[in-house]
Amino acid sequence: MALIFLPLLLVLFKYRDFERLEWLFTGLFLAYGVALMGAEVPPSSRLGGLYLAVPSISYFFYLFPEIQTQYSISVIRVLSMLGVCTAFIALIVFFN
Repeated sequence: MALIFLPLLLVLFKYRDFERLEWLFTGLFLAYGVALMGAEVPPSSRLGGLYLAVPSISYFFYLFPEIQTQYSISVIRVLSMLGVCTAFIALIVFFN
């Protein structure tokens, strides 16, 4: 589950452009990663998809919303926040 911290490497390349909301979202993602390391999540591909892939992809798209052009930046950021918060709430409810 230590792979959850891999997207935080993006901070090294983009921290100069961060505004307040990016720092807050990074803090939320870091808190989620610490909570995930403390939880005893059984190894499973579906649980890995929920607890690793969804928050990691959400974090990536929060930092780089301009990659996709179909939706506005604010929609992508809200969906990214929803992805991390959903995984965080599910982690707390089911494994703590």
